[in-house]
Amino acid sequence: MDRHAEGCQSVYPSKAPYITAEIERRIRLGFYRGKLPPNDSLRSEFLVARQTLTEALRPLFLQNLLSCESARSGIRIHPENLMKGVIAVVSGSAYSKEVDNLFGAIHQDGFSVLRIRKDGEKPFRYSIPENLRGVLFITSSLDLETADFLRGRKIPFLSCNIIPFLSGIPYIDYDNSALYELLIGMLSGKGYRKISFFKASPLEGYNKLAGKGIRRLKRKYGLAVSPCDRFTAGKEDSPADSFRKYAALCEKENDFPEFLIFDFNPSGPFAQVRRKVFPDSTVFLYHRARSSVPSGAENTYSFYSLEMNWRLWLRGYQLLREILFGRDPRTVHQLLERRIAFDREIPVKRA
Repeated sequence: MDRHAEGCQSVYPSKAPYITAEIERRIRLGFYRGKLPPNDSLRSEFLVARQTLTEALRPLFLQNLLSCESARSGIRIHPENLMKGVIAVVSGSAYSKEVDNLFGAIHQDGFSVLRIRKDGEKPFRYSIPENLRGVLFITSSLDLETADFLRGRKIPFLSCNIIPFLSGIPYIDYDNSALYELLIGMLSGKGYRKISFFKASPLEGYNKLAGKGIRRLKRKYGLAVSPCDRFTAGKEDSPADSFRKYAALCEKENDFPEFLIFDFNPSGPFAQVRRKVFPDSTVFLYHRARSSVPSGAENTYSFYSLEMNWRLWLRGYQLLREILFGRDPRTVHQLLERRIAFDREIPVKRA
């Protein structure tokens, strides 16, 4: 459990919901037919006590997926009672081909997929079908209003981005704080002292949270924190408008970084502002995949993720299934390591 989940639970979450979801998945895929393996075999496989296995099987009995007339007859499987319904996938941007892997996994589990764009014509709450089982939010699509609405309706949901604005909301994401420390540590080790980040995430509260963590890391590495490090992108502003305001603040403070780091690939108006305001700054670009990294340009270095978004989304869907089978959503806060690579070696700063 990470620092954002502290205080939610005093003990580790039960393993039972994971076992429930896994047994149900195996029944769907036909690995278990007719009867479940003996309880002793299941306990040995999952490395759990009798009480935990009993807890894991209970939701499947309540669903009438399992039945047991006597200990001697074993636990019978009734696949006709497998859970059916709709899993909604809400995206904050256009769907990419990566999402096909997620949709395939959901369909394989016997659910229908409802695609919802956050910026669609109707608000999310008007798109909910009666047989909705759960909601998965990808690409920074969950906001406070929607989270409160779903919690009020007791509809299971999970975000595939860290949620900074409300404690107790289930999420999974990559650990960007570890990424920021890697970048700051590497650059400061090469002699660079003026390192800045520009962030314009649409996720509510994230830019402020990230900025606070970055300032803490700069102090840790003995780097000065400037007024520009306290800039936060406006909620209603586009990334380009926010960057113009950030550049204006840098000009006002006469504070220009040696390294200006983006966590996205800026182009168009970003490039124009860069040439005008930051001609001597070295820009460090982030790209989603190796194939999108441009060839080397003057004063430009790139790092790119070695992770695929669909793997994060699949793990998020697996956690959502555990919530469907009784896992306390307040215990679902996971941060995964994000491996990165660089397009070329960054030189040591000249004296």
